Amino acid sequence: MGTKIKPMKISTLMSGALLLSSYLSFAGPGDSTVVRAMDHMDLTWYGSYSDTATLPSQATSYNKILMVYTMGCASGGCSDWDYTTQINLYEPTGMMDSSVASLDTISTNPLVIDTTWNVFEVNRTWELGRVITPYGGYMRQGSAGYNNSWEHPFVFDVTDFAHLLHDTVAIAAAYKGWSSGFSATVDFIFIEGTPARPVVQMNQVYSRYGQYIQTATFESNVLPPVTVPVNPNAVDGVFRFTPTGHGFVNALNCAEFCNKHFTLYKDGAQVARHDMWRDDCGMNPIYPQGGTWLYDRANWCPGDDAIIFQDEIGSLSGLSQVEMNVDVEAYSYTVPSGETPAGYELEGVLVQYDDFQIDVDGEITDIIAPNNNVEFRRYNPACRQAMVRITNRGGDTLTSAVIRYGIPGSWIQHYTWSGSLAYGESEVVTMPMVGPWPWANAQSGEFEAHIDVAGDQVAYNNDKFSQFDIPTVHPSNMVIVTRTNAAGNETHWELFNDAGQIVASRDGLSSNQFFYDTLDLPSGCYELRVMDRGKDGLSWWANNDGAGYVQLRNNGGTTPLFLKLQADFGTEIRHMFTIDGELSVSEHNLDEFLDVAPNPSNGIFEMLYSGDASPQAWVVTDLQGRVIAQSHGEIDVRTMIDLSSEAVGMYVLRYTTDHGTITKKLVINR
Repeated sequence: MGTKIKPMKISTLMSGALLLSSYLSFAGPGDSTVVRAMDHMDLTWYGSYSDTATLPSQATSYNKILMVYTMGCASGGCSDWDYTTQINLYEPTGMMDSSVASLDTISTNPLVIDTTWNVFEVNRTWELGRVITPYGGYMRQGSAGYNNSWEHPFVFDVTDFAHLLHDTVAIAAAYKGWSSGFSATVDFIFIEGTPARPVVQMNQVYSRYGQYIQTATFESNVLPPVTVPVNPNAVDGVFRFTPTGHGFVNALNCAEFCNKHFTLYKDGAQVARHDMWRDDCGMNPIYPQGGTWLYDRANWCPGDDAIIFQDEIGSLSGLSQVEMNVDVEAYSYTVPSGETPAGYELEGVLVQYDDFQIDVDGEITDIIAPNNNVEFRRYNPACRQAMVRITNRGGDTLTSAVIRYGIPGSWIQHYTWSGSLAYGESEVVTMPMVGPWPWANAQSGEFEAHIDVAGDQVAYNNDKFSQFDIPTVHPSNMVIVTRTNAAGNETHWELFNDAGQIVASRDGLSSNQFFYDTLDLPSGCYELRVMDRGKDGLSWWANNDGAGYVQLRNNGGTTPLFLKLQADFGTEIRHMFTIDGELSVSEHNLDEFLDVAPNPSNGIFEMLYSGDASPQAWVVTDLQGRVIAQSHGEIDVRTMIDLSSEAVGMYVLRYTTDHGTITKKLVINR
């Protein structure tokens, strides 16, 4: 069975040691070892940038090994362009080679040349992960919410490379860019335990970039059949294949912008077929970008990792060798004069395994919502649904599980999942938020998901935690204003309530027009989903559609415009909000102005009110509604609030004037 593997994403976006310590809650204290192999290495020009790391010895076995590749801007700023980066491991082969270091002429009559040679050990290069950089112009310019302090983590499961990841190793970041630049930080997390599926041998079948012009030439020179020796202890195997297409100097826009498949063969028999294609670039979490970020591409998107295809190839027992072969869907073209042919970056590895040592293991891999992690920003802040990714890490097919989710220590719900997941397969499970308002008792802003599987043999990966923000509160009587661009038929939107019902929608819109929808919504949680059939949003620099927008306005209130959605959103954009309810944590100002600083603070806040309306009273509550502090008597425009005796967390300030109430979040963070 084949699997498209999207590497696991880190649970909380931080930097350096804080990021790693947060992720280690996944494993539990004392179970893990963290090693930083590369620290903010500047990638400034095409080449390979290496460093040496001291990893744990092979004396301890590990259930899982994760590699965290944190991409950032170079010290001189980010590049405008999308470039391929690869994190590689160099394995010494024991073979020696040499290159000419210098030539020295000893005599000219007769001619005698003495040569100095540079002798070195030959290394085998193993790709551990591949990420294409985003178009970094907005980071470099400090616009669209970005700056040159931008970082983004990518997490890869590298457990199968355990036999190479020990003692002293050389780790390299390959950068295929022609300008500066980006940076690479690489950390390894070793989680102790029994490996589910021990590796007995790993063979590199393909590892190169190959130009594609004619099918026959490409298949014979770049992807020929390869005979691989089989380890006597091998029971079965998996073929890992990572292809990305680059360049488009032909009418088909191949290899980068054309959807072609590859076919995998074992001893001449077809094992699997996959499209080498990403159809979700318009949903990139790093958005907007300065370039053509939203175009779908050949197994990659700017600012994201390349998908690793993993296919079970069946039994290897009793075999002394096996022939592996990959064919790419045929096409041919003539290279235009002066142009560079398109091609594919390819990494193919045959992993040979012994029998499973763990049969039953269900894992919570990610909490997608609610979660403040930038990787899941398109689905957050959330209040309507919880979304988690579960993975089968055991040899037996996973068919059922119970997922407990909610606020630790207060609000917990249960969801029964059923399905069919083979080893290594994942599924995103969407679960309802039903009953009382789920965040009402949230003190710490922490969410938990736990998976229960009958007979589960591994406990550390059953729990996952995330930090979340509370959705904003909007007035119940609002107007959704849609201003279409020149492709009005592409734009449509739907508004969902917390039961998943569509309570309002717009479609079939004409171009360059205004549309007004007045709504009076009852209390609850809502999700506004704005979609674009052309996958290019309501405003994008690279088309001729012009600019449109979607706004939320107060129908008759004191704040006419309280939300304007990002128009350069690609495929879709979601906005979750609440109407009334337990939480009134709106950050939208009325005509009156209330400033609170510092916020966050250690518990001492200063309020400064500068509106025309007369202040009446103020009150601070926790998220359960318990009164923490309140005014007494006449209100000064400048007031100190002392919450220094209260616990770290989030509180709600309601400041009432004779024109209405202003509500703000107060955060204590020591």
